[in-house]
Amino acid sequence: PVLVRDIEDEQMLSLALTENLQREDLNPIELARAYQALQESFDWTQEKLAEKVQKKRSSVANTLRFLELERDIQQSLMDRKISAGHAKLLLGVNNRAERKGWHSKLLSKKWTVRDLDHAIRGEQTQTSVVSKPKTKTKDSPSGTQNHVIDEERRLGELLSTKVSVVTTDKEGRGKITIDFFSTEDYERITERIVRGK
Repeated sequence: PVLVRDIEDEQMLSLALTENLQREDLNPIELARAYQALQESFDWTQEKLAEKVQKKRSSVANTLRFLELERDIQQSLMDRKISAGHAKLLLGVNNRAERKGWHSKLLSKKWTVRDLDHAIRGEQTQTSVVSKPKTKTKDSPSGTQNHVIDEERRLGELLSTKVSVVTTDKEGRGKITIDFFSTEDYERITERIVRGK
């Protein structure tokens, strides 16, 4: 009887919490904290949590990643000074000092998500060219660099993470680097690549 009662209590509490999440107008950080609380309270995996809140697992994973941001960036997200789209791009900047720098520029210049994306990718491309001067050849098509940037953006949006595409010679060879930030994030990305989900 005690075990049955505990299970019923858990089900009632989880139902109440998930219903509140769907009704409340929560900002992304509040939502991420609520997701985290549900995970810790009921020992749920991201997949189980996604099922309970009726969201895609990738959506839940991306929301939880907002808690990896520095406190001042989280506060900007809570105050709606930046959007979830801005926050996703900032998460793709691995260096914390650089991330905070982009955050400051974003606030001062009032950049849109597209503005921030172009600024970050533009600097990354310049860095790649400086660090790998041999990759630039006279025989390279003039549109190659723009094509690579477009492909990086498209793959990044598809996988909901930072993707870097670097060409290494005029034959078109190169490498694709995909960032992940946890075991569950890795599983989410590989599942999307293999199964197309």
